[in-house]
Amino acid sequence: MDKGSEADGQTNSFLDINELETKGCFVPRLSFETPCSPEN
Repeated sequence: MDKGSEADGQTNSFLDINELETKGCFVPRLSFETPCSPEN
């Protein structure tokens, strides 16, 4: 996790999706992803 700043844009995107998916919230980073629903 030392050189995470460089791979942050790519590695973090996967981690974010997993983290948000657990909360029932999706960030539309990819075209097939659904936007985050604040009502959830």
